[in-house]
Amino acid sequence: MATQTQVKQQEKERVARLDRNRELRKRLTYRVVGKSDLDKVYELLYASHHQEEPITKHLGLEKGLNSINDADREVEAIILKNLTVMAEDQNGKPVGVVVNNSCHRSDVIQDVFDKEMSEVQDPNYRPLLAIHHQLQEQAIHVYEEVGTDTLFSIRMVGVDPTERGQGIITDLIRRSVLLAGSLGYGGIKAQATSQGALHAYQTIGLLPISSIKYSNFTYDGEKTLLGVSDWQGDTEITFLRKKFFQSALKHIL
Repeated sequence: MATQTQVKQQEKERVARLDRNRELRKRLTYRVVGKSDLDKVYELLYASHHQEEPITKHLGLEKGLNSINDADREVEAIILKNLTVMAEDQNGKPVGVVVNNSCHRSDVIQDVFDKEMSEVQDPNYRPLLAIHHQLQEQAIHVYEEVGTDTLFSIRMVGVDPTERGQGIITDLIRRSVLLAGSLGYGGIKAQATSQGALHAYQTIGLLPISSIKYSNFTYDGEKTLLGVSDWQGDTEITFLRKKFFQSALKHIL
């Protein structure tokens, strides 16, 4: 059994791995962005995330920049929380972004979901919202397990297609973990809709705890996501979480 000293050392090593930048081919700077950066955030999300996200592709939602009004409204609301992190190159060019949110246990209740659904403009967007809500309901116990009413949520990740293969996405997620720890969050959650996203989240220590297969999901009496796996073999949406330990937070800070 590991001693307390060994456990602390292991925690230090994990935190050090999160903060390293050695795997990147170029030096980047990171900053928390606000509403003035909204257009830059949209451009990065539409250049990658919205084009490649399997549910969005299956439902035919993406038709060019700012074509998914419901997602754009969500991003605009989230970005005001000052949790979204952008990566820029040495010339100040945005090369990647991770849209982060703060989610309370009460956000999962049915009344909140019903209100969100009533505000949806495109009916084709509703199955995407519904499956995310159903997964959150399945994983509601995570709040009790982590011991908190509020979780830091990694929501969307976008990267400039010309900058792929440099580890930017993984590094953005690492920086989000550091931000969450420095702000005192007790844990992090994410919902991976593809195998690529699942791998990226697991790389930085998030653990899968619940999932829904697209072929089994029913919305309004129909299996609206049947066939999602035909795109790239993605078969399910997965809820992941990571718990912070107080003994590790002082090293992150």
